[in-house]
Amino acid sequence: MITTWPQDYGASLPIEAFFYKTSASAGLAEAKAYQTKFKNKTGRWVPIVRLNLAQLNGEPFSYAATDQAAQP
Repeated sequence: MITTWPQDYGASLPIEAFFYKTSASAGLAEAKAYQTKFKNKTGRWVPIVRLNLAQLNGEPFSYAATDQAAQP
């Protein structure tokens, strides 16, 4: 059984980014909500990164400043 993390442990988690699939209609909105909550709770900013599965042979991951709900 896995135990839950202690309260206020979020800043110690190794989260490097929030990802969303471009094909998911609510994906960006959910990623923005997670990014905002994480920054408000921990004081750490992590980027939102797009995942476009139609670009698997090219560049499936990309960063866009317009996707960010919070800034560093």
